[in-house]
Amino acid sequence: MPLPLIIGGAVVVALAGAGVVGSGLSVKNVKGKSVLIVGPSGSGKTSLVRIFGDNELVVRPSSKERWAKRAARLVDLELKVTSTDTPGGSGGIEAIRSGASQADLICLVVSASALDASDGWEDPARIAKLIGQVAGAKTQCAIVLSHADALSDDELSALVKSPTVLNLLDLTGARVLRPCDLTNRSTWRETTEALLGALKPQRRSREDRS
Repeated sequence: MPLPLIIGGAVVVALAGAGVVGSGLSVKNVKGKSVLIVGPSGSGKTSLVRIFGDNELVVRPSSKERWAKRAARLVDLELKVTSTDTPGGSGGIEAIRSGASQADLICLVVSASALDASDGWEDPARIAKLIGQVAGAKTQCAIVLSHADALSDDELSALVKSPTVLNLLDLTGARVLRPCDLTNRSTWRETTEALLGALKPQRRSREDRS
């Protein structure tokens, strides 16, 4: 499914259903990175961990290698992927705080059909707010809308521009929003590349450089 460009408080990468814009990640941006996956129960965290571990990426080699895109297994890139549940209380907060402090990328997984849940720590907005508070200065964030395959193109287009989703983007500071069908293996590489694309260094604005 195509993902429309979102204009909101966060800068969002526009991705196409047929592939990732600028497909091919830099080895130096990915190798040895740590990814933390969080989200409500049943949102698809375990499936996303499996996706990160069971497929290959198209990567651009480091400067020491001959320039050519190639396939690379995630295990060879020494990518560390972990997930944590979000129980209430100080224990749950500390678990996320500890993981977030060491993560290069935090992926918040939320079900497209349960964005308005408000049952304590199952509330996506509450989790997003915590991520925004504990993420390190250099930590990147991404949001995965799981179970998006159950929506029509029009429904998905409306959802990603809804106040609920824009609020999650603002709370986390996420740069990537990725609707996906976690059961469709043919899209796994696209999903992985899209999420890890958030690790690409961003050009600073003129104001940031001054």
